[in-house]
Amino acid sequence: MKTTLPPTQTATTSLRVRRLRIRITASAILFVAAAALAATAIMMPPKLPWATPVIRVGAGPTAAAIDVATNTIYVPNPWDNTISVISGSKCNATNSSQCLPIATMTDVGFGPGLLTFDPTTRTLYVTDILDQNGDFGNQIAVLNVANCNAKNTSGCSQSPVALVTTAGSTGNEFDIAFTALDTQFHTLYVGDGNFGPLSMINTATCNALETSGCSNVSTTTATGLNPVIDPSNHSVYVSNLATASLYVFNGVTCNADNQSDCTAVSVAPLPAGFLPYEADIDPATHSVYLPLFAETDVLGYTAVIDGSTCNGTNHSGCGETPRLVQTGGAPLTAQFDPTNRTVYVLDAGSAKISAIDAATCNGVNPSGCPSTVPAVAVGAGSYTFAINSHTHSIYAPSQVTNAVWVLDASKCNGARTSGCTNFAPTTLIGAGAVGGALSAQSRTLYVSNQLEDTVSIIDTRVCNQRNLSGCNQSWPKINVGVGPRFEAINNAKNTLYVASVNDFVAPGWISVINAATCNSQDTSDCAEVAQIPVGVFPQQIVIDEATNTIYVENQTDNNLSIIDGAHCNANDVSACNQAWPTAAVGARPQGIGFNPSRRTLYVANTNDDTVSVINTVHCTGSDTSGCTPVATVPVGGAPRAVAISNATNAASITKRGGLIAMSDSVYVGNRDDLTVSVFDGSTCNGTDTSGCPQTPPPAFLVGAFPETAGNDPNIFGRALVIDTAKHTLYMPLPADSDLATVDTNQCRAGHVNECSVKIAKERAGGFAFTAALDNATGTVYVVNDNDGSVSIFPK
Repeated sequence: MKTTLPPTQTATTSLRVRRLRIRITASAILFVAAAALAATAIMMPPKLPWATPVIRVGAGPTAAAIDVATNTIYVPNPWDNTISVISGSKCNATNSSQCLPIATMTDVGFGPGLLTFDPTTRTLYVTDILDQNGDFGNQIAVLNVANCNAKNTSGCSQSPVALVTTAGSTGNEFDIAFTALDTQFHTLYVGDGNFGPLSMINTATCNALETSGCSNVSTTTATGLNPVIDPSNHSVYVSNLATASLYVFNGVTCNADNQSDCTAVSVAPLPAGFLPYEADIDPATHSVYLPLFAETDVLGYTAVIDGSTCNGTNHSGCGETPRLVQTGGAPLTAQFDPTNRTVYVLDAGSAKISAIDAATCNGVNPSGCPSTVPAVAVGAGSYTFAINSHTHSIYAPSQVTNAVWVLDASKCNGARTSGCTNFAPTTLIGAGAVGGALSAQSRTLYVSNQLEDTVSIIDTRVCNQRNLSGCNQSWPKINVGVGPRFEAINNAKNTLYVASVNDFVAPGWISVINAATCNSQDTSDCAEVAQIPVGVFPQQIVIDEATNTIYVENQTDNNLSIIDGAHCNANDVSACNQAWPTAAVGARPQGIGFNPSRRTLYVANTNDDTVSVINTVHCTGSDTSGCTPVATVPVGGAPRAVAISNATNAASITKRGGLIAMSDSVYVGNRDDLTVSVFDGSTCNGTDTSGCPQTPPPAFLVGAFPETAGNDPNIFGRALVIDTAKHTLYMPLPADSDLATVDTNQCRAGHVNECSVKIAKERAGGFAFTAALDNATGTVYVVNDNDGSVSIFPK
């Protein structure tokens, strides 16, 4: 599919920048304590099919720096104020015998966030996120690591030899500033978190052995967050989110000793709606690789710029439009590996590192840039990384899992992809993809795009696991209300209902759309035919087609709206615009399931860790006399997804010569402990509550990193989907963009110890949020929020 980019922009408002930075980097700054794993959880974490060695470090690791001479990796942990010291000879791509810290530096300042290592003086410069008061800081700690490395750890207990206060703010509540070192001119360039002037530290007089110049900080006229240097000509490039621009100036005439000419010029026109982050350079071709992430949740790009005609001394080519290579969601940082001529781009939103072949895709010859690039998976909350070219190892800290992922660059690079991660095929939709509902009649998948107020219409007849070629196209969209999230379809009335949140405090509404004239084969009338007023922040929807009742969770109001669909559907909207009765449930309902055979609703209440059980016999659009919950079931931490496996859909199982009587199983996905609680719906339903658990029922563990469960985004997704033909429960996991499965014949109420979780061999896209199933082809569609895409399983 050819992507058409919007016109070039020259500036963006601070409001738009702030919105984006909250979305992408808040979890890197605002560390959330891990939720305690539910006491009822059992089993070992599932094995990731693409897993690599990991190093358990301190709290919230953000970066890595490498001392090649001693093969030492330094990792800052801002939320426990430490730096982990790791031996690269015993923990690398080919040797993981001792992947653990050999020492920990504890007196390193407050909130160490980013590192720069100067090999000439064996100095580690540490950008502090916080100051001693817990405010966002603007200091650089100077550390002597001559005796704190893989060969000698005797000096790891030292204090900083100096603290350098930069001219601006190195960090604010959403961003931390990057640094770049020019060893020849002894200058450390420090970006500004508020996009002010760069600071310059003289590393000849401010280092581990000499601190006389640490109080003398110079500034440039160039402004921005992320500087990078072309070592061949000392051109300094710096990206500025506030102006959505990349600038360049001459480092020969603008350094710590010489500020005779610090004039900066704009490098290249960048596409509107995309903001630049941390670039890197191939000095052989002077190519600049600049990550561009979108202001909304769609895939980003890496701009390939010809620096040979746009640098500190030659501006002749600075107006040229760069070639764009699409990578993953929220690309933040690029790093060039000279040994394999590969540019690695960290796509934070997709939790992967893309590999671009710099030999065939560069500024001099952009025609060789591919439409897709291979990638390797990393842990959630990775924001930057380091490469040891000598051992072909990539060290990628994952702030969410408190670990450093060790990747093999020799097997995943621009020329070799045998060690790259297998990703499921995708189809692109829109920004902030959330819910998904499938019409069995028209074979149409409707997916809400929350950040652009639309619903995409996907034809599952031509885009499924058996026919992937049809996925490579643009899909039509429906304009709906503000912030659409979840949908439901009444197949009997051929009506699509879409919940729009509006905002967190005002009532939302449900858009009513005629699915007969708005589907994958017919888009003749895709306008809303009516809007149904509901409560504040409506979430998931279920429909009882037998009584034509629509149940809508109102998260903020702690209740359900009970809507009579008999006179509020695509063909009759006479009763849509009215105040509807509600049913009180628990705190912050966010998941709902309906068992039509037992006339029972199960409502997951996220904030009180319970499930409300409602008998719908007298809780319909025409009769709300019995809408009070008949039971409340305690479950795991913050439940928000529900699925029911009916006994009539379960296969008979022979065990020890006899048939096992199958019963309904209710599965509840728990956000904050990465478990699925299971209880018996045959004895816990609207008419029989004798078997409703009084204490949390057994649960099985789904996530691979339970010790950090609850750290956003290491959470359970928003959907549980059951394929009754295959007897398989599908569970999307946002943190590592996995799709987990269990066999519902084996894993059921009373037999949770038989729940053997498997992770799909293919990885989904960024932040796998929800899922939908097409029974006709057995295709599972996983909605990827950060990428604005849908992954197709299995392939």
